[in-house]
Amino acid sequence: MMNCFILLGGLFLFWVNGGLSSPPFPSAAQIYGSLERQHYVAVPFSYDHHFLDKAMQSFFQFLNLPDTTKNRLRTSLSSKHRRGDLGFTYRQKSEGHTYNDQKSFFHYHPKLKEMHAKEIEADPVLKDFIERADKIWHAAYFATEKVLSRLEPYYPGIHAKVFKTDTPHIVLRFLRYDIRTPGKYLAKPHYDAGSMTLALAESGPGLRIGSCPADLQHIAHHDHQAVFFLGANTPQLINPGALKAGWHDVVQVGAKPHDNTYARWAIVAFIDGHDVEGAPESLTHKWRVEERFL
Repeated sequence: MMNCFILLGGLFLFWVNGGLSSPPFPSAAQIYGSLERQHYVAVPFSYDHHFLDKAMQSFFQFLNLPDTTKNRLRTSLSSKHRRGDLGFTYRQKSEGHTYNDQKSFFHYHPKLKEMHAKEIEADPVLKDFIERADKIWHAAYFATEKVLSRLEPYYPGIHAKVFKTDTPHIVLRFLRYDIRTPGKYLAKPHYDAGSMTLALAESGPGLRIGSCPADLQHIAHHDHQAVFFLGANTPQLINPGALKAGWHDVVQVGAKPHDNTYARWAIVAFIDGHDVEGAPESLTHKWRVEERFL
């Protein structure tokens, strides 16, 4: 069944991109060079910001559903780490905890759609959100597949470690941050727990990426473009050599964001190898820095 989803998604993306007229993907040398130099690389993505914003508005409608409905769509992609949990989560701020933030997020994978097909079909809000999420997931699948195909000469076997399975471990996250004080963190500095990340869209500036706290740089998203970087779990797939994981954070920018209803939204895909253990928090949150702009 999973292979059917992927085939249909591929045909759809071929049509969206205009077949062979789609923009060229960076070469292997360009991808490797960018990852080595600035710890991320921008790659073409099938959907523009308008489409992704519509999907996010659909997620906001999902958030208005009763808790019993929101919490019904749940399953697990992997029992070995937290990135394997699919469905809705609301995280409350907790002082002193590693994740001292407050946000709503939803993890999507086609496995969720397959397992809860009847419930999704019966609710128009759920159906609209899941259908949009599914299209974006397939776009993330193919963008990641192209990146790893390019990196294969540098790291033989990296492609198979993610894609040689009927259920590739690509989890799409829809994320909405609650209001915070301008200049403060929405997400404290960290490495992502997965092996790779594909940042697809955000409502505004705030994401910063580097190799450590000293060289974080603000990232600007552009239409039809995603930002790819490595995570803490990369060594479980390859020996990264000169490449480093993307140390990153998200800061609140602006005095009164979005009429004080939320601080920021983002859509991100987390990628990992099949059947691997997750990275511990002692690694993902390696450095502790003050809660201010660096």
